[in-house]
Amino acid sequence: MAAIHPLIVDFPTTPKINAVKTVRFSSTSTMKLVRYPTHDERVARWYSKNDENAFKRRRWRDVYKYSALLMQDDDGDRKEKIVRCVGIDHLLSQDIQTKSQEIMKARLDHVTLVLNVQELQRMHRICYPEDLARISAQSSRVAKERAQEVARLMGSL
Repeated sequence: MAAIHPLIVDFPTTPKINAVKTVRFSSTSTMKLVRYPTHDERVARWYSKNDENAFKRRRWRDVYKYSALLMQDDDGDRKEKIVRCVGIDHLLSQDIQTKSQEIMKARLDHVTLVLNVQELQRMHRICYPEDLARISAQSSRVAKERAQEVARLMGSL
């Protein structure tokens, strides 16, 4: 048998058609009563609206700070400043936001493609994980290259 990549599951080549599926139910069930948390306990577990607003203010403060840093041409360490903007890069300018939207659309297209191929294989009762992996790798090539570039830049700091 040929060596299989560790991320690829060795599926059977022919699916079981008309396989009998069995389900068993217990004759008894067990119920456990759980005390409903108090208001203070619930508040302590979740972020409040004030917390969420503070997070947004902090994010925008960071955006303005890094935007101003990027506009300064006197500092020669521009790569480090750009790497610090990973994650908020789409908020820095309209051009970057447009590019970010394109990236998000490419991600959605990639997921849709992989799910459609899986569904097509299921409909035809075939299972070719190698083909699925190849199609997925081709579809995500641009995202992989971008991630490698960001990692390279971060590693060079």
